[in-house]
Amino acid sequence: MKVAFVISTLNGGGAERMLVNLVNALPHTMEIHIVVLKTTGQMAGHLLHPRVSTHALGIKSLADFPGWARFTRLLRQIRPDVVHSHMTLSNLVARAARLVSPTPVLVNHEHGLGMWKGRILCFLDGVTQSLADRVITVSDTSRNIRISRERISPERICTMYNAIDWARWSNVTPGGPRSGLSLGVAASLTRVKRIDLAIRMLAALRAKRPDAKLMIAGEGPELAYLKGVSQELNVHSHVEFLGFVQDMAEFYSKVDVVMLTSLREDCPMALLEALAAGRFVVGPATGGVPELLRPPVEGAIIENADNFSEVIEKLQDLSPGFDSPANREYARQFDTGEYAKRVVSLYEELAHAASTRSRQRQANTG
Repeated sequence: MKVAFVISTLNGGGAERMLVNLVNALPHTMEIHIVVLKTTGQMAGHLLHPRVSTHALGIKSLADFPGWARFTRLLRQIRPDVVHSHMTLSNLVARAARLVSPTPVLVNHEHGLGMWKGRILCFLDGVTQSLADRVITVSDTSRNIRISRERISPERICTMYNAIDWARWSNVTPGGPRSGLSLGVAASLTRVKRIDLAIRMLAALRAKRPDAKLMIAGEGPELAYLKGVSQELNVHSHVEFLGFVQDMAEFYSKVDVVMLTSLREDCPMALLEALAAGRFVVGPATGGVPELLRPPVEGAIIENADNFSEVIEKLQDLSPGFDSPANREYARQFDTGEYAKRVVSLYEELAHAASTRSRQRQANTG
């Protein structure tokens, strides 16, 4: 089977990481083409599949008509059995390309809740949905949003939670002796990530757990603001800004609690990694997070950003060196190996249906 994945870039976002995880777990008998509409990024170096080829088209804008012509020509040259596109732009252009460069199977993959989409995009998604054989969302919440806002037919859309290399992350163990309870945040330092909320939670927690501290991994424009918040709350000596962290396994080994405080999350890769590493996980009541942080998970949901007393109650009794076998075992279901099997099964199911339709058309015209 020959599969062409279409995506805007291969930077370090969740969608790009998920695509790389999937490609690396696919059978080595498959021929894989990664069609990058713009330019490749840091995740390109993590592609390990032995039969993968990457094509960067350098498309500059929606008005770059020569670039879009290169895209359709490339699909004709590759002649994939399946086109699997990721994220809004790639999904729309993959649908449009199917009109001039037919492929047996087209799968669209939506990452995130898509609440930013305006009426025009929602309309385009709705009227072009028939050009995709299946739309994948990464949470049931996202699926329901697509059905209600974009009018995607329920039978055309399915949920597949993101996946991780479970064996890698489950091998993370608490590293070294703890001097206190360690909280950790790994995110870009941007306003939407609400990292100031993590600092405020640390300040509230320290009233009951004076040994608590916070490590923040990431870079971004909010650094000065966040340092100011920690000064204002008088916890600056207990907050460590680590900058960009290359080795996330080492980071997870140093913290007892992983905190996600973003305004918008769907199925965060960091949440799944942290669970597999046995960390206690705190996440916002948005997107697919409540679908994931449910029993038997040892974690907490931020129901109200203005009143997080319930989260503090759960954190105050944790022991330094916290390690949860229950979280590790729960995360096993999100392993990339099983995920890849489900995706291949979907490809085969859709390919069989397409072949049946083709034979029926030939019989009707014959």
